[in-house]
Amino acid sequence: MNLGTYNVRTLNSETALSFLFDELHNIKIDIVTVCETRRRKDMSVKWNGGWEVTLGAAKNGVGGVGFIVLPTVTSRIISMEIVSHRLAILKLRIGKSSAMKVVAVYAPTSAASDDEIEEFYEELHRHLRQKSTYTVVLGDFNAKLGSGYSEDTFIGKFGYGARNERGQRLADFAECTKLYVVNTFFQKRPGRRWTWRAPNDRTRNEIDFVLCDKKRIVKDVSVIAESKVCVHSDHRLIRAKIVVDLREESRRLARASQRRKPQQFSEALFTQAVEHVRWSMYVEDIDGAYDSILEKLQKCRSLATVKREGQCRKRLTEATLQMLSERRKLANAGNTGLEYKILCKELRRWMADDYENFRKERLQKAAEDRASLKKA
Repeated sequence: MNLGTYNVRTLNSETALSFLFDELHNIKIDIVTVCETRRRKDMSVKWNGGWEVTLGAAKNGVGGVGFIVLPTVTSRIISMEIVSHRLAILKLRIGKSSAMKVVAVYAPTSAASDDEIEEFYEELHRHLRQKSTYTVVLGDFNAKLGSGYSEDTFIGKFGYGARNERGQRLADFAECTKLYVVNTFFQKRPGRRWTWRAPNDRTRNEIDFVLCDKKRIVKDVSVIAESKVCVHSDHRLIRAKIVVDLREESRRLARASQRRKPQQFSEALFTQAVEHVRWSMYVEDIDGAYDSILEKLQKCRSLATVKREGQCRKRLTEATLQMLSERRKLANAGNTGLEYKILCKELRRWMADDYENFRKERLQKAAEDRASLKKA
């Protein structure tokens, strides 16, 4: 299966759609996530030839994401949902018992504020918590990753250019969610890496990416030349070749289910369990009392042993995240007066402090690990 992502810059008319479809006929592709549709209204339609098209509207002229699914895979569709002007989710049936979640994204540009960036990643993270057998996230992240650093697990050594602050935010997100940025694991010449170019045609960057939780199913990621697909956008389409060996994957899943989940002992839960146990015993039967106490202690230990959750390094504190949530509620309710402005000002100050503390912690960790301070 071939998954693609394309920042089309605009897709707000039937003429533009027809033109894109004509271009897609030139390549092997099954699903395309599109961003920056800039449509006024959502659209969901079955196009001529059996193409399934679901496109989201822009917000204040910004964004708009969606899916174009070719007839080759429409029978596998479980659901398609436009979450926001920056996020859409497609669920596909893979074999009899597996599913794939395909997420289309359009991240805020480099001109956006830090809180806009955080809201985007928080929203994306929230929708990724609902697990699927396979998860693929594609789109324009407006971030420059460059090549992976020595301490990076989820970013490969084949990148384009140098990493910027937005790129580091994407790298942190990939580590947190355990998603591989699969573009960076395939070696390509520089002319086949860039996905966006500036109007002067001198500046070129790789800012469109494919992320996947199972790196093994991605066999290649390539940038499609404009001689094959071009809708007069400043981006190029990128395509990921996905191969799922159902027999091998079934064996892998069976082995994974047999492995013991990582666990940790909670002293607080153990204390709570001990306090709720009746410890009375019969002195006449010392052996029986000993066995009873041992059995109760083992039960308390079992209750206090819980699954170890993956740790995610957060740039923002819980207090700042709560403030972001409050600001979002005010904005959604249309309350953008004095209270909203005061909250925004306070939020910017808190976020600046959180970012600085996060940076210091990362530098300290890099020093402790004897990593390069410059790379941190």
